[in-house]
Amino acid sequence: MAERDVGQLERERLAWADALALLLRAGLSVARGEVADVAPLLERATAAFDAAQMAVHAHVVRRRLGEMLSGDEGRSLVHAADAWMHSQGIRNPARYAEVLAPNLAPRERASAVKESSG
Repeated sequence: MAERDVGQLERERLAWADALALLLRAGLSVARGEVADVAPLLERATAAFDAAQMAVHAHVVRRRLGEMLSGDEGRSLVHAADAWMHSQGIRNPARYAEVLAPNLAPRERASAVKESSG
């Protein structure tokens, strides 16, 4: 069912729909355990949200990508996204990201990043 809905979004051929479809595909990959597919889909979704001028979504997806990645690169993405979201009045970027892009980070990585971002 979700796969069908993503296909419908893709058939819209609209920038915002393409971006959302990529984000949903990332979620489907997580649900299927296809972890290797998630980061590339999130990278494409970020670029698509940027192209669609959907800055909040782009930064949320950057944060979620940062949660997936290890080391300095991941932390840097999370901190940059959080700083931008704070500048826009979002008080809790981790919770906001969980609402817009739920269940994308492996549980152990998400918990560690959330704790370190305070």
